[in-house]
Amino acid sequence: MADIVPVDTVSRQILLSIPYCVASRAPLLVSHCASSATNPTTWNNFFANTTRYMNNFPYERRVGPASFTMHKSESSFLSAQKYRN
Repeated sequence: MADIVPVDTVSRQILLSIPYCVASRAPLLVSHCASSATNPTTWNNFFANTTRYMNNFPYERRVGPASFTMHKSESSFLSAQKYRN
């Protein structure tokens, strides 16, 4: 499973925790702002959706279609690279 947290959520959490830190003078604050339990996904699903989006809404100066491949191991990756072309 992937625990993907949007950067704006993290930024908002940091900014909202500043007044608490100042007021409490706590030496250490641990703050948790998100969990994949709410909207679970896998890395393969995340990259498939990202690739689909990038191909449906391409950048103006892209040089080719977006593609991405997940490999289960380093040896799988190296084999794929060896026989790529």
